Amino acid sequence: MPADQCVGMGGPGVSGTFSLKPNAVDTDITGYRWRLLTTTAANTKQSAGARVTLNVAPPLSGTQVLSVEAKDVRNRWGTPAEYTFAVAPAAGPVGRWHFADGAPGSGVTKAVDSATEGTRHDATLYDEAGTGWSTFGRRGDADFSLWLNDSSATSGYAATSTAAVNTQDSFTVSTWAYLTDSTENRVVLTEPGEDGSGFTLYYSSTYKKWIFNRTDKDRNDPTYIRSFANAQNPPLKVWTHLAGVFDTKGDTDKSNDTIQLFVNGRPQGDPVVHIGPTGAVPRGGGRPGTAPGQ
Repeated sequence: MPADQCVGMGGPGVSGTFSLKPNAVDTDITGYRWRLLTTTAANTKQSAGARVTLNVAPPLSGTQVLSVEAKDVRNRWGTPAEYTFAVAPAAGPVGRWHFADGAPGSGVTKAVDSATEGTRHDATLYDEAGTGWSTFGRRGDADFSLWLNDSSATSGYAATSTAAVNTQDSFTVSTWAYLTDSTENRVVLTEPGEDGSGFTLYYSSTYKKWIFNRTDKDRNDPTYIRSFANAQNPPLKVWTHLAGVFDTKGDTDKSNDTIQLFVNGRPQGDPVVHIGPTGAVPRGGGRPGTAPGQ
């Protein structure tokens, strides 16, 4: 049975065992290096020996690819071999950021991931002039929120060090956003890959709407697939709940994959058919912390 048709086992953060050994004609193997392709190159690990047993704990659910290279006695690395396997979905959220970690002027630069499934992805605040904490909390005067890109800067954001969403499989992302300015594009959530983004949830000043989009492939000139909000000119200075859903229908047929935007719990239009796979899972750090509050 093809790996992408296997039932997912384990779960995020649950270790699985893999055995590595050379084929019969390779008698000079001295070690291996490997990583999951849902992680960055910095996560590459090495081990000595011709026969090695690995304990690998996938940080994300869904389709995973283990890439392995063998090294010979001359310290030459061979062609990567890839093994695809499925990880069972988590029972609950794999990432949750409240963005109430600091008060204005507190100097706090980390938004803690308070979910309990899989690996934690705390988000770091970047660009002091364009990122900080606000008293405009959704839950009242005792609450705080993350603010981004005031009138003095346009580059503030909060980002995780590695991707927090496996964009090859079904997923849902959601947040609360407090839009104060509609003259420029405002990205709420995104997970950048090497060239394109696995998804982006944002306000478009061109369409004057909230949009959830994906790309056909991780490349610098992708085709965008968009799910638009029904109404233009969303109200300013009010908390709005946004959610983006990517649905694979639980099968390997990419032609029926869909995306859909939800605003304040209501589906926007009909699900939009995704035109094909997005290619490799984004391998860089995601930016799931770019929302004003959650």
